[in-house]
Amino acid sequence: MQPLALDAGRGTELRSVRPRDADSLFALVDANRSHLRSWLPWVDAQRSAADTRSFIAQSRKAERDGTGCVALIRHAGEPCGTVGFNKIDAANRSCEIGYWIREDRQGRGIVTRGVGRSCATPSRRST
Repeated sequence: MQPLALDAGRGTELRSVRPRDADSLFALVDANRSHLRSWLPWVDAQRSAADTRSFIAQSRKAERDGTGCVALIRHAGEPCGTVGFNKIDAANRSCEIGYWIREDRQGRGIVTRGVGRSCATPSRRST
């Protein structure tokens, strides 16, 4: 599976998470912990950037195996969340979609555009 790199429009872009994202992604989760805790049971298990690095390593392996993909959502040049395509079943053309976005960016259509663009892109790679 090719790495995800998409322009979703209106200043929103998605790309596969990378090891160098660990510190900023952990900081984003940590700053939004109380907001995210209501919906995401994994939030309290993320206690350090090392935990985030481990998550990214697992996500990259799933991407290489074609069984999953986690993308960093960037809006206006800043990371603001992730969208995950989990349990990809190519034979049945199905997957589960999970996402989160920082509290001050919700309600702006960022996740809707990102998921819609990535699901509508057969190659999953921008040109």
